[in-house]
Amino acid sequence: MNAVTNRDSTGRRWSKAKRHWKGYSPLELYCRAPTRYPQEVLDYDSELVVVYDKYPKAYYHFLILPRVPILNIYGLTRADIPLIQRMERRAKQLITQLRTATPPIPSLTAATVTSDNNGMEVTSTDTRKPLLPLFRDFLVGFHSIPSVPQLHLHVISDDLLGPYMKGKGKWNTFATPFLRTPQTLAAQLSHLPLQPTNATLPYNEATERQYFNVPIHCLHCHQPFAQFKQLRAHIPACLAQNANLAQGANNRV
Repeated sequence: MNAVTNRDSTGRRWSKAKRHWKGYSPLELYCRAPTRYPQEVLDYDSELVVVYDKYPKAYYHFLILPRVPILNIYGLTRADIPLIQRMERRAKQLITQLRTATPPIPSLTAATVTSDNNGMEVTSTDTRKPLLPLFRDFLVGFHSIPSVPQLHLHVISDDLLGPYMKGKGKWNTFATPFLRTPQTLAAQLSHLPLQPTNATLPYNEATERQYFNVPIHCLHCHQPFAQFKQLRAHIPACLAQNANLAQGANNRV
């Protein structure tokens, strides 16, 4: 199915205009017409789309999007808990794919972009190249202050060494509770009142922005760092050491 015209159970439906959301949001286009973006879209079905994050913050960085218009986590209601659970299940399936696929699913590091007829950027050249292929696990969550319209779930390897991971603030959007897990979000939605049925989560930007400035530390050995460049330089050796320790433990079994 190329374009999406159906409603979901809450009556959400894409507008007939070229852009449903005000401003620039390529995520909308991936949801509405995934077959038009084969370089960006890894997989899709009638409910969800899996896309490469165009600005990867780690070796693997994907987004999972619902194919109905939901602005962000603050547009969700209690009725959307099953949707969040479906997105979480798809994230787990994706992680399994990333760990076991042969040949490996490529990592997106850069792309040459042009504009399509809607004025949206599309990839015209596939320039996927391997970064440092070392990570221990995956982080899965929703940002508390989303950067672009359209709800999306991040699935990102925990090296956090992508070419667009460039500072303390960006690091902390993945390394702190600013990244809300699907379980946390579903629990928060479950505490919304039954009436009115359109009740949504409260939004406190000042509270969420506090995470940008918390001290940074390595996700693997928990060593603190005063500067982001020191942390970034530390991660490859830390991951390699952990990999060697794990291999040594396996050899002793």
